[in-house]
Amino acid sequence: MICNIVGGGDSKSLTQPDAFTIGTNFHCEWANIIFAVDEPVLDKLLRKNIDGFTHQLVFTTPKTYPRFRDHPRCYEFDSKKWVKSHSLSSGLNAIVLAHSLGFSTINLYGFSKIISNHRENKIKFEDIRDKHKEYVFI
Repeated sequence: MICNIVGGGDSKSLTQPDAFTIGTNFHCEWANIIFAVDEPVLDKLLRKNIDGFTHQLVFTTPKTYPRFRDHPRCYEFDSKKWVKSHSLSSGLNAIVLAHSLGFSTINLYGFSKIISNHRENKIKFEDIRDKHKEYVFI
């Protein structure tokens, strides 16, 4: 099964609605699911009517979830149940969510910080990487 994950880098514009898609923050308005960890972003996603972002399920971390648990589209996802890492970005949490949902091929759009070996993101990606999954950086 194939999953697209859309981060904030330049290649996000190449994403097509050709597979199940997890968007991060406001990077893909037609995503099936959105992962966000920052309170201001979650507030806009869940409590404002922003075009394109009114119907998706929104996943967030256990730390942030209590502030938004009253919203019916908000769900808690604890990546620590799947990987031994903490303080993951929205994009890295989205990757772990894709793992937990059973996707075997994960197309990563807009993940230039990992491709360019950005220290923190590259190290954390290696921590969460599942050797049984295929990752395609676009």
